[in-house]
Amino acid sequence: MYLNAHPDIVQVDSLVSQEKTIDRVSMDKLFQSLPLITELNLFCPKSIVIPASCTDYSSVIPHDFPFPAVCKSVWACGSDDSHDMGIIWNTKQIDMFKKPVVLQEYINHNATIAKVYVMGSESYVVRRKSFPNFEKSERSPVRFNSQKLKGNSIPELMSDYAGKSDIPPSEVIDKVSKSLSGLLNLTLFGYDLITDAQSGRHAIIDINYFPGFS
Repeated sequence: MYLNAHPDIVQVDSLVSQEKTIDRVSMDKLFQSLPLITELNLFCPKSIVIPASCTDYSSVIPHDFPFPAVCKSVWACGSDDSHDMGIIWNTKQIDMFKKPVVLQEYINHNATIAKVYVMGSESYVVRRKSFPNFEKSERSPVRFNSQKLKGNSIPELMSDYAGKSDIPPSEVIDKVSKSLSGLLNLTLFGYDLITDAQSGRHAIIDINYFPGFS
């Protein structure tokens, strides 16, 4: 093993723990087992996996699955496909993306997202603009690269939408960070936290290891 052959290299977090953030399906299961989920007013958006071999979407997607939905690769990193995402309004629009993909219920969040960066016991939060609230009525898909977007969103969607919500209180973020750190056994990671515009509940929608801190 490389680390055994190079004892001078410091490993911040184990590779086994880092692997938990590579697969979005595994991450979703971890979110659902998060301690204090009720106390912190958290919830997990509904999600479903579309296998690479799937051609009949009705066989895997329940008839009551809520659209619009975010469509993204099962893999959270490692290739350009990992960052190719879209907001879709029907199953036909899935064909735009390379499968396997995860469909995650789109939660209206008043165009506001909390980017949380965790280093050890400290959490650093940046309030960023995000996508606006969408209606259920069908429209053309919104496709984007999450790496290139970097919180700027898509101009034509944001002309009159500068973000209208406060980020979750610091005590909630600190407890979520501590809980995630213990669950993942990680000390250096980032996650995205939104607040449902209708219910006021908070949702973790993504997590990544060793984020850009920018």
